[in-house]
Amino acid sequence: HMQIVTLPLLTPEMQNRLHRAWTFHHKFGACAVCQTNISEPLSAGAHSSRLVHRSDNFLVVVPFASNQYRVTIVPLKHSHTWLGISRSEVEELAYVLQLVMEAIYHVLDDPEYNIYIFSVDKEEEVNGGHEAVHWLLEIHPRFPAELGGMELASGIRVISGLPEDFAQTLAKEVRKLVAEREVARRPEPRPSRHFYH
Repeated sequence: HMQIVTLPLLTPEMQNRLHRAWTFHHKFGACAVCQTNISEPLSAGAHSSRLVHRSDNFLVVVPFASNQYRVTIVPLKHSHTWLGISRSEVEELAYVLQLVMEAIYHVLDDPEYNIYIFSVDKEEEVNGGHEAVHWLLEIHPRFPAELGGMELASGIRVISGLPEDFAQTLAKEVRKLVAEREVARRPEPRPSRHFYH
């Protein structure tokens, strides 16, 4: 089944994200999303291994220390709301989302998942922190019995792998899917009218 939910309030999770974004910006003078989900994965350093895919306007990354196969699609252009993106950007986002969902389908054998768009769409909710807040889309695959005894007893999350490994597995599948789509777009070769012996 599918549910689409929009709420007329800032949830505790969104309030927490906003507080962390403002705190990061105040402390470092930069947007946390731009830093951790764009600059770091695009760098030549170790964080580049979390990059899954890049399109003209979006990056697909596995966040650092995230849940298993959690994926973030982040716009390269900084904005606190997704409501201002152009039609072509919406179409590109749809293409990227479809590509990532197909890769997740193949890699994880059709898992259940949740998709969230974190966007601050009201000026009063941004509270003057336009440079601190960056909208993004997150995909959270769900796995049976996600919480084991360790998690339930301690509150400490146990992840069965590294985000870099999850990213590389998804990136390989995305590259394969992109190549298949490119081949499908090529016109069939037409037979030549001239035969040479």
